Amino acid sequence: MVDIFDIEKKYKKDLESLEEWNYLRNIYRSIDTQNKNTYKINKIDAIKSIFYGFKNWFRSYDYLVFSYSSERRLIKNKFFDIRVDSLIDIINNNNTLLIENPDILHKKKKLMHTKVLVSRRLIDIFTIILVKLTKKNYSYNILDIFNKKDDLNLDYSSYINRFNAQYKIHKLWFKLIKPKVIYLDCFYDKQYIIKAAKELDIEIIDVQHGLIGKNHSAYFSRLNLSSFYLPDKLFSFGISEKKNTMYNGLIKKENIFPIGSFYLDYKKRNRIEDKSLIRILSNYNKIVGVTLQWTVEDKLIDFIINIARIELDTIFILIPRTYTNKYTKIQLPKNVILYPTLDFYTLITYCTFHTTVNSTCALEAPILGIDNILIDIDNLATLFLKELVSEKNTTIALTEKDFIKALNTNTNKNEITSDNNFIKFSTENLRNILNYSDPTN
Repeated sequence: MVDIFDIEKKYKKDLESLEEWNYLRNIYRSIDTQNKNTYKINKIDAIKSIFYGFKNWFRSYDYLVFSYSSERRLIKNKFFDIRVDSLIDIINNNNTLLIENPDILHKKKKLMHTKVLVSRRLIDIFTIILVKLTKKNYSYNILDIFNKKDDLNLDYSSYINRFNAQYKIHKLWFKLIKPKVIYLDCFYDKQYIIKAAKELDIEIIDVQHGLIGKNHSAYFSRLNLSSFYLPDKLFSFGISEKKNTMYNGLIKKENIFPIGSFYLDYKKRNRIEDKSLIRILSNYNKIVGVTLQWTVEDKLIDFIINIARIELDTIFILIPRTYTNKYTKIQLPKNVILYPTLDFYTLITYCTFHTTVNSTCALEAPILGIDNILIDIDNLATLFLKELVSEKNTTIALTEKDFIKALNTNTNKNEITSDNNFIKFSTENLRNILNYSDPTN
């Protein structure tokens, strides 16, 4: 994994003078995962998805929201985006356009909670075309130096060309429809949107999608980065984001607003009873939900298989971010299963423990009453989630022996019932904050 803090320390002066570093740093920090989350899709299906919600492109909106199809969960027979749909309901459903990036395919429109939406793939097509028409060769000595020294071999020129094309397309579109506020689920892979919006004086709000610890290099830096590549505000899960002080916080604390998590509030009030799953789990004394991550997936699965072969009275439920056929091809012990009909938030309520490396699910599981045993693969649990240990519902296991010890420690499953550092309860906070921060009010 690339240590962005270390790179910025070594080459501070050169990188601060390189404008492209404002967004390339987030390419470099995720270089190990560039091709981890790709899925095969039928070309005909991909072409069809380009026209998903096509008519919705041809009007103006006060609000634009950018999100991902992977954030959808089934609630009362409708697929609800757990990050942004509650936001859209409050700000004005009919005057808001959701631009959705599909992991594979979009859900059928009749099953979607939010009706005014389009597919991100249409913009991607325009981007591909514009890149071919405007492609240039970029060369920066400082990038070549640490590319070679750290054996990174990143083709930064192709990323710059893509960024410039995306920036131009979005700026032209924003000029035409004149939005007043843009909400982003994950700002640091959409900085071309931020640059285009800032130049047109459009407010940008980042909606937290993962744990922002003090080692999260997308939100902290050793450099003084340009505000033209950063959101104006952050809607966070809790107050911990205001407290982190490592290096330079890229979003000012007064611009961070804790809003809680709609879906956690909902799941605390509504539990699904799955009789088939209950029958499977009844044969075991302990149940562990395992949140997989693309970045360390193979190592994590191997670790769990080794534990499962020892702890035969424990069943492990593997929970991928997106279920694909590749998981069915893995040779698993009898007590390691997949249960694709239920998502993490439902499955975890059946568990004795939750296990992952550094997924945001480690923040969410204790809210639903389930303690964490984090596996410190590549030191990632310690690096990103050490703060959770202070909440007394999280243990970090460095070895298989540590994991087994934690697994056999009694847990009272003490559910968190009031605000803590990481989750602020009640999404009514969101309505109050919007009344303050929305310039159209």
